Amino acid sequence: MSKIEDGPAFGVWQPIETAPRDGTIILLADRGYVLVGYWGLAKGVSPAGSNKRFPWVTLDETNGVNSMMDGEFGPDHWMPRPKPPADAMLSARKATGGDGDV
Repeated sequence: MSKIEDGPAFGVWQPIETAPRDGTIILLADRGYVLVGYWGLAKGVSPAGSNKRFPWVTLDETNGVNSMMDGEFGPDHWMPRPKPPADAMLSARKATGGDGDV
């Protein structure tokens, strides 16, 4: 899992040109829809470097993994994913033997 430690806050849409292009999972806005996705390589999808027309990978609950174009027909904004609830983080740390600090 990737995290965006420094950068835009959740809830503030940013122009797609400023989105991370390192595989970080983010929220993407595309013509009124919000999708979960990233820039990079999906299993069974050409890598961004060899197919520059479809570098965005989206995770879709209806048919799995899709790829999207960059530019006019691709996502136009992005934002980081929200942080998980503090109690969920605490439970996860306790379950894995962490110290429980949030």
